[in-house]
Amino acid sequence: MKLGHALALNCLLAASCSAAPPQSPSPVPGAGGGTGPSSGLAFPGAVGYGKSASGGRGGEVIHVTNLNASGPGSFQAAVQASGPRVVVFDVAGNIPIQGHLQIRDGDLTIACQSAPGGGVSFVGGTLAFGEFDDETPYESQRNIKTRNLVVRHCRSRDPAASVSRGDNADGIQLLNVDLAIFDHVSIAWAADESGAARRSRRISWQNCLITEPLINGKHSKGAHPYGPIAAYGTYDWSMVGCFLSNGWHRFPHLIGNNLSLDSRPPGRGQRDREGPLRPPRSGGRAGRDRQAQLATNRLQLGPPNPVFLFSGNTVFNVGGPEGIGGSEVAIGAHAVIENNAYWSGPDTLPGWLPIRGHDRPDSAQSGSRISLRGNTLDGVQPSSQRSLVATRFSEVAPPEEESSRWSAPAPDLSVVADLDSVGALPHDEIDARVLREFAARAGSQGAPWRKAGDPVPAPAAGPPLADGDRDGMPDRWERERGRDASIYDPWHDKDCNGWSDLEDYLNERAGDARVAGDCDRAPAAPSPVSSTPEPEPDPRPEPTRRPSPPGVDQPSPGAGLACANVVRFEARCQRSARGAGIQARVMLRGAADGASVTISVDGRNETVTVRDGRAIFEQRGAAAGSHTIRLVDPAGCAADVPVSCSGR
Repeated sequence: MKLGHALALNCLLAASCSAAPPQSPSPVPGAGGGTGPSSGLAFPGAVGYGKSASGGRGGEVIHVTNLNASGPGSFQAAVQASGPRVVVFDVAGNIPIQGHLQIRDGDLTIACQSAPGGGVSFVGGTLAFGEFDDETPYESQRNIKTRNLVVRHCRSRDPAASVSRGDNADGIQLLNVDLAIFDHVSIAWAADESGAARRSRRISWQNCLITEPLINGKHSKGAHPYGPIAAYGTYDWSMVGCFLSNGWHRFPHLIGNNLSLDSRPPGRGQRDREGPLRPPRSGGRAGRDRQAQLATNRLQLGPPNPVFLFSGNTVFNVGGPEGIGGSEVAIGAHAVIENNAYWSGPDTLPGWLPIRGHDRPDSAQSGSRISLRGNTLDGVQPSSQRSLVATRFSEVAPPEEESSRWSAPAPDLSVVADLDSVGALPHDEIDARVLREFAARAGSQGAPWRKAGDPVPAPAAGPPLADGDRDGMPDRWERERGRDASIYDPWHDKDCNGWSDLEDYLNERAGDARVAGDCDRAPAAPSPVSSTPEPEPDPRPEPTRRPSPPGVDQPSPGAGLACANVVRFEARCQRSARGAGIQARVMLRGAADGASVTISVDGRNETVTVRDGRAIFEQRGAAAGSHTIRLVDPAGCAADVPVSCSGR
C-alpha cells in the first residue's frame, strides 16, 4: 500500500521562534481530516510539516514543450515565471540545467507526473529554490522570499556536471523557503549534499529516493558522498517513508542553531560550515564577540532547539570509511527518529551504529536530543533503542520522558517506505537498479565507477498528450469524464469532490486514490485566499456585471439561487494582462446561465451574471490595503473573505 494512503501521523513538537524554549508544543497531524483543498492538504496523502502547501493552485497552467535548457517553452522559462503557476510537461526525457537554476517565485507546482513516457529528469545542475548566494553569511537575518512549493515525481541527476567545482552542487537546494513538499522525488549523483535546506521551515520530504552521492564529484574537499542536510536556521522539517542509500554521512544530518557563525579570519573564531564555531585562540574581545554572536543568532536563525522528524524511512549501505555516519543530530536539534529500517551494506564497516551526534566536541553541542522508537538494524529491533546510538551523542531522551512533551499520540509505527513506489514513477534505469541492488543487499557507496559529467541515461520518450484548450488536462481524459475539452477550465470542480478538475487529473497521474465526489453534499468551505497576485484564470471574456446604485447594501431580488448551488467562494488580489485589481469568484452547480449573484466589496454591492457554472467579479485598479469581500446573494453561504492588496 502507498505511504500516503496508510499514514496517520499526528505527533510533532512545534518550535518557538523566540529564544525561550517552547512552552506548548503542538502536533503536526498526518494525512487524515477530510478531502479536497479545504482539508488543508497539498494532495491526498500529503504528510509532515509541508503538507498544507497549495503550490500553484488557482493560477496559470504553463506547458513545458521542449527539452531545451532555456528559451520559450523550456522548463527554465516556466519555473522562472511569476505568479501562481502549475508547470506541466508535454515532453519526456532529460532536461539540462546549467549551474544553479534559481527559482525565486513561490506559489508553484512542478507536476513531473504529467510528462508522457518515462517522465523527466533534470540533469547537470541544481534546482535552487529561494535566494541562493553562497557569499551571504548564515548569520544574516532570515528573509523568506519563496513560499508555497509542491514538487512531485521529479528527478535530479548529476548536478555538478555544468560547474567547475562540485561544492554546493546539491540535488535540490532550499534557502529561505517556507512551506514546501517534495513527493516521489528521486535524487542521484549529487556532488555536495543530495538535498540541502538552510534557513527554511515547514518542509516535507515523502516517498523520495535519494542515492549514490558521488565520490568523484569535483568537490574541493575530495570525496564527498553525502546525503540530505537540514541546517542553520531550518526547522519544522520532516522526512517520511523515503529510501536513502549508498553514501557516507548525512542520512540525514539535522543541525540546530546553538552555535555562533562568524566570518573573521582563521584563528579568531572563523565560521565553519560543517560544524560548531572553532574557538578563538585567545580570550579578550574575540571571546566576548563570540558570546554576543551566539545570543544574537539564537534569535535570528529561528528557534534555539528546532524540531525535525525522520520516520518510516529505509537507510541502506551508509557510513564513512571511519565506520561512522548515518542519521546525525547536532548543535541543539531536537529530532524524532522513529520506525526507520537501517540496513548494513557491502561497504558498511563492522561495528557501525546508524545514529550519532556531531563528531566535533564543543559547548555549542549541548541541547541536542533525540526521541527513539521502533528503529531496527538489519531487521532486528534491539531491546534498547539506545544501543543504536553512537556514544558521543549528547543526550538521548527515553520515549516515556519525551512523550510528556507531546500534545498528540505517537505516530503509527507500522508505516514504512513502500519500495515498490518510492521515488519518481515510473522508475528510470537508475532507481530500478538501486532498488534491485538493495533487494540483493548489494551496491557501492559513492558510485565510484562514475564522475560528474558522465552521460546520464534518459527516461523513455513518449508522445505528447493532446490538450487543445491548454488547461493541463488531456482532451481524451476530459471527454471520458464528461468535461468540455474545448474550454480552458482547470479550476472547475465538475464532480464536486473538493479538488479542481486539474488536481483530479494530476493526482490520478501521481497514483493517488481517487476521491469520490458528491454534488448533493453541503457546499465546501471557501478555499484559502492567497495574497500573491494571480494570473488571468480564463482567456474567455469576463461575464457581464451590473453595478448597483451607490449606497445600496441589499441583495438584488430575483437571483433564484440558494446555498445548495454554491460549491466555492473565493477572492484574491491579482495581476493579469488586463491590469491589477480584485477578483471574486463563485463556483456553482445547477445554476443556469443568466442567473445573478451579488457580491459585496467593502460594503458596495456588485451583481454578476452566472456563466458556465461560475460568476466572476473583477475590479481593476483596486486600492492597496485590506478589503472585505462577501457573498451577499445567495446569503449565508460563506464567511467574509479578507483580501490584502499591495497595489502593485
